[in-house]
Amino acid sequence: RYYLDAEEVHLPPFWEPYITADNHVEVIRTQTLPLVISLNGHSLKDHIHDRPQPPVVAATPTKNASIRKEESEHVELVNIRKETPEEHALNRPNGIREAVIISAALLLLFFSLISPVLVIPWMIFVAVLMIAWGCWNLFRRPA
Repeated sequence: RYYLDAEEVHLPPFWEPYITADNHVEVIRTQTLPLVISLNGHSLKDHIHDRPQPPVVAATPTKNASIRKEESEHVELVNIRKETPEEHALNRPNGIREAVIISAALLLLFFSLISPVLVIPWMIFVAVLMIAWGCWNLFRRPA
């Protein structure tokens, strides 16, 4: 661990030989630890290719590790937030399924023109239901 003015910083391990009593350091603030990008004239850009790749170490599983739920832990679902119209616009399906259903219903209406008289009302009824379902799912508001 390395500290700069009582603040922990991340220093690449191959820069340890360049640390002196009086150091010139350039630091970039990150979310976790500040990152040292330059130390006494040595930059990260200069050492990208000559750094040896760390060996791949397989993690050894611990034998007695377990995750237990604490007895004092109590989580309760209070409310489910409704989806906003903006979220619905981002996450909604693109409408291909509904378009295929409506197209099939129109094709069914076309075939009802050349079908026997006994099945015409049933074909029209099914086609109207398919068109109603497709239009409802295509143009409905988010729940």
